[in-house]
Amino acid sequence: MGSGSSKRGKGPAAAATTGGNGNGNADDRNSATLSVASSLAGGGGGGGGGNGNGDDDDTNSATLSVASSLSRGSDSSCSSGDGESHGGGGGGEPMWASQQVFSSTTSLSGGGGLGCVRCSICKAATRPTPIPRGCCCRGDSVMAHLACALQLAIDAEERDGDWHGWLECRTCKARFTGAMQHGLALEWWARVAANSEADEHRLGAAGNLADSHRNQGNYAEAAGLEEELLAVLKRVCGEEHLDTLAAAGNLAITYACQGKHAEATRLQEDELEVRKRVQGEEHPDSLETAGNLAASHCDQGNLAAAAQLQEVVLAAKKRVLGEQHRSTLATAGGLGNTLLLQGKHAAAEELLRATLQQQTLVLGADHDLRLYTATTLGQALSALGRHGEAEALLRETQGRLKFHRGGAAQATLRASSVLGQALVARGGERARAGAVKEGSALLAKTHAKQEALFPGHAETRRSAARLEALRSRRGESS
Repeated sequence: MGSGSSKRGKGPAAAATTGGNGNGNADDRNSATLSVASSLAGGGGGGGGGNGNGDDDDTNSATLSVASSLSRGSDSSCSSGDGESHGGGGGGEPMWASQQVFSSTTSLSGGGGLGCVRCSICKAATRPTPIPRGCCCRGDSVMAHLACALQLAIDAEERDGDWHGWLECRTCKARFTGAMQHGLALEWWARVAANSEADEHRLGAAGNLADSHRNQGNYAEAAGLEEELLAVLKRVCGEEHLDTLAAAGNLAITYACQGKHAEATRLQEDELEVRKRVQGEEHPDSLETAGNLAASHCDQGNLAAAAQLQEVVLAAKKRVLGEQHRSTLATAGGLGNTLLLQGKHAAAEELLRATLQQQTLVLGADHDLRLYTATTLGQALSALGRHGEAEALLRETQGRLKFHRGGAAQATLRASSVLGQALVARGGERARAGAVKEGSALLAKTHAKQEALFPGHAETRRSAARLEALRSRRGESS
């Protein structure tokens, strides 16, 4: 992406401008205007990062070494009860249950735990346990040792001058996420940090590390890197260079995650105005920026403005990119979430169900975008009174997120909060009399984690609203 009027070379810039995958954030916001400045793997949608392991209370520090913080991700709760599907949906098998896709919660080791998981690169099951690659690969290709992925990236760079290995899977071409992304980002940065501030390799690695920090929930670290990067690019490339615009857009996403919505909106509006003039209104980069601006409107509660802009962007992306393009599917999921927040539950359910089916087929069952949409669909089903169907989908989604992103990831916490709300709503059913107690406890525990890890984030505010509604119903004070 980002061809425009500026030319890019054959180095990290080219490796970093292939477009984002729309994951990482807990909505449809994309760091998809990727550039040498950002080398990013996602953005948008939000959200949150996670530690790459399955322990709810284990959060990685950004200062931990690659070896100690990122090689232990799969000693996890992939077979825990939270990942099972409970309850029926009524009216036949749910759509998502019939998809012939890889299930990380059941297929990794033949039901015998994770001890026999093999690395897709070296084919060994040695310690440390292989971790999820966080790309779109399925089946036997989903796991790898971080050290093996590092060696592939180093070999490709030294042999061919190819930087793609630091950013994306060489098999499916999707960007790495989670622990794999963070481990590679830390190592790439360590190799080039001493270069001059305008060095192309250093700029790419800095942007990639910032994106990884954001996806891990380390927003202060991400913002610091992105602010420095933006200042350098303004000096070196100019205010309207495409790399500078991309860096501004990525910083806006981080600001939004920090709850700095006025700053985020200002950056996005400025970026969109320049992109329309330089690249055109329906250039993919312009559409991505408009979608990110719509997500910011949604975060601030400007739902009508968000929906209106998302509808325009979605129609344009269908024309320009196609209905099954990853970016188009991201915007469709974001619009479904906005419709849900507007109380248009039936319309949201229809759009989200169709989007989820396409995302499952195109991206795989464990892709961040698909899991975000699944969480939103579960919330819509609960709002429509289809509690059994909602619970089954949300438990499955929570289990996948715990395994692939970790229990402390923003996306996992969002799914847990929505599941808690759905369980409380289901508590009136005789067969699920204990659901209110389970849901209430899950809501309270999840919100406490969100307040600690992601203060100011839009999903933390929504979780607070769910908890407050429950307390008001019980006559409790907050």
